[in-house]
Amino acid sequence: MTTTTRKLCLVLAMVAFFSSEGRPEEPAILQKVADLQKTAYAANQGVLGCGDGTIRLLTSKGEVDFTSGLDAIQVFGNPIKTSDLFALLKSRSESNRSGKPGPMSGEVTDLCFVCLSTLSCSKDTESIPVVADLLTDKEDAIRGWAAIALYRLGRSSEDLLKKVSAIQFPKMAVESATARGEQPPSWVVKAK
Repeated sequence: MTTTTRKLCLVLAMVAFFSSEGRPEEPAILQKVADLQKTAYAANQGVLGCGDGTIRLLTSKGEVDFTSGLDAIQVFGNPIKTSDLFALLKSRSESNRSGKPGPMSGEVTDLCFVCLSTLSCSKDTESIPVVADLLTDKEDAIRGWAAIALYRLGRSSEDLLKKVSAIQFPKMAVESATARGEQPPSWVVKAK
């Protein structure tokens, strides 16, 4: 290898190192979105089997165990990290805000449903802002399931109720939740 080639390789390596420094690395879960969406679709359709299972959710506050449908286990395995669910839903919110394509832009309704229904049982305060960002999603079903997830979080404890009841729910999100069979609790504040 010539001296010039070595210098060029060194410069390229330095450029690569410094251009990535300071930027957070994309969570690994975002690289699996296409496969997760396919599995979520199959799980939601009952193709992978139906029934209930005990889900172990790893939150920032510790472990939460609850019994629910098998969809989340079929999509994510068991235990499930809330940080993975947050990464997926934050990517969706960012795509909605910026309009730029990202891992969760496009048709990911089934995957969002599984994330939202799982977080609705988390009793994790960190779920609230992540879920609330989807109340204005461009997809009607995602808006509705975000509202339902927040209703359920609010019902799970007094502390969460205080935080969720401070949110102004967009009319379209409340209507979508109602269309999915979930009436808004009396404490829901609807945006004008």
